[in-house]
Amino acid sequence: MEEMKKMLAISTNIHFSAELWSRPAPKPSMGWYYGLDHGQHISLYSLDTLKYMARSLDVKLFTNGANVHLLTPKRMNNLLFNLLLKLCPFGLPVFVRTAMKRKTKHDHDLSKT
Repeated sequence: MEEMKKMLAISTNIHFSAELWSRPAPKPSMGWYYGLDHGQHISLYSLDTLKYMARSLDVKLFTNGANVHLLTPKRMNNLLFNLLLKLCPFGLPVFVRTAMKRKTKHDHDLSKT
């Protein structure tokens, strides 16, 4: 939670990927993500945990219910969030890049003031 608070102090949006699990947590011998031989540290999240985090951080949670999540203070329909995720393989990033005005020069000018 402390790291999430730090991230929200820098950006109002946290977009992340994390596989959700249900209770009880899988036994170490059953999970491919456990790194018992090298001591890998992982975090496991349930949907309830992400909802709790969103409430505690006073943000909204948008999720595909599987592995892509967004914490943000903005309002959005979760169906829209999932539609945008489905459009990504079909060039949505290219569309957004071309539709948005580039701000490189503007940002440069701001840095001089």
